[in-house]
Amino acid sequence: MQVHLDGISDQSIRTQPWKDAVQDPRGKYYHFREHPELIRQVLEDFKPHESHECVQRFYEMLEWINGPDSNFESSDCRLTGPLPNQQKEKFRWDIAAAGRLMVFFRHLPYNVTPVTAEWITEREQGNAGLYEPNQFISWLGESSKDILSHLSRQTWWPIIQLHYFPTFFQELPGLEPEKFGYQMVYEFHSWSDTEEQMFDFDLLVIFQSFFETLKELSASIGNPRPLGN
Repeated sequence: MQVHLDGISDQSIRTQPWKDAVQDPRGKYYHFREHPELIRQVLEDFKPHESHECVQRFYEMLEWINGPDSNFESSDCRLTGPLPNQQKEKFRWDIAAAGRLMVFFRHLPYNVTPVTAEWITEREQGNAGLYEPNQFISWLGESSKDILSHLSRQTWWPIIQLHYFPTFFQELPGLEPEKFGYQMVYEFHSWSDTEEQMFDFDLLVIFQSFFETLKELSASIGNPRPLGN
């Protein structure tokens, strides 16, 4: 499995919590910490495939991420495919699938990089770049890359891309300049000979790798003050 830490993934800033998806009217934000029973009911990309073990494993991961034993919370996920591979000039397999999982620290201050009021004004005028991810988000990205690479040392074709996604955490107490930060995106791309192989092997390995990685990271964060600061 190829694992890449690609830095900041977008120049736009998402609000957390968000409401409805712009690109897909079916996509809505659900607070899984408050309503964990919805995890197995509302994920429109995963619901048609939930007879497969890999999707059940994904549900289990989301239940843990948003449950009492985790230091994380999820905000979004996606699964595209399996579909006929449109990039056979690059990847020889017949079937392709992709998706993502977005995660942030449940202790919201660990996600943010405070900015100035001047930066907000310049940003609104289109004259300001993005702030840097803080040390905690950087640790999450670098540690995720290390763990995922260790879990998949064998040569295998899926590609994992890790991104920092700019986010405005509107529920964080304080002033507006203290609410800008990032969440972590675990994006995956995989190719296979058949849909059965994609579900029964590729996606199962990918989801299990994400699950193991987040469990290890959550355990090393500790409670109640993650990362010792």
